[in-house]
Amino acid sequence: MTDEELVERYLKARDPADFRELVERNGPRVLRLVASILGPFRGADAEEVVQDVFLRAHERLGQFRGEARFSTWLYRIAWSVAVNRTKPLSARRGLR
Repeated sequence: MTDEELVERYLKARDPADFRELVERNGPRVLRLVASILGPFRGADAEEVVQDVFLRAHERLGQFRGEARFSTWLYRIAWSVAVNRTKPLSARRGLR
């Protein structure tokens, strides 16, 4: 079963095992992407960001249209969350 089929099945049945499967399949690659953006010595931060990525993906899963592969959609979320984490806290909050 492809990730896209698994997303469709999860959205219909809301079986947590389906979403867990998506996390298990894509988690290691998301972690590598996040770690490459955050840089060395940020292992704990990278794991926290990965959790944020999957939380955001879960919240927005209904917006996944299938025009691209699920992994592409997920990596875009991961890239955005990780890059945002590299910004100073004041910039993330919109403060100057």
